[in-house]
Amino acid sequence: MSFEGQITGTTVDRNFAEAKALRAITLFNLVNYYARPYGTTNQELGIPVPTEMKADVDLERKSVEEVYNQIIADLEAAVPYLADDSDRFSQKAAYGFLSRVYLYKKDYNKAQQYADLALAGVDLLDSSDLESYYLDPLSNDETLFAIDFTALDNPGANDALFATWTIGGRYEDTMATSEFYNLIPASDARKDVYE
Repeated sequence: MSFEGQITGTTVDRNFAEAKALRAITLFNLVNYYARPYGTTNQELGIPVPTEMKADVDLERKSVEEVYNQIIADLEAAVPYLADDSDRFSQKAAYGFLSRVYLYKKDYNKAQQYADLALAGVDLLDSSDLESYYLDPLSNDETLFAIDFTALDNPGANDALFATWTIGGRYEDTMATSEFYNLIPASDARKDVYE
């Protein structure tokens, strides 16, 4: 089975599946940045959803529900073609993301169903491992999807995402506010990460 109207083949199918999954993540982020939360007011004002290449064509905004339906459709279409390995977008990552989408929709049964699929066979960390995990999340199979930034990703002086997303980033753009930091109990291993 392959994506309709596309070249068949294991590698090609997987590449299209990964593209659909990445489009789903992008749509999810955009609809949550630029539209009202799912199920609240102004649901008709979602975002445009490009599903085919048309240059110089203005796309109409879809409703928030239509955007979520596309996100779910993309992820569900991708799952059968994604491998279960950690160096590419995997089935478990897609399941984890479906869990998040359903959580935002407040469909808690489906959120739990997909979370269970995402974490099947994973040995979850205990509290003594949390600090080392946050400093190096790519070394643990509990991480479902991550982007590894290396020296090759940021040659020269361009800090871009490196500075924004590393724990000790120069600009500390993603550091916790003092109000958030003060809400973290002293017994929570994550508190030390923000110091």
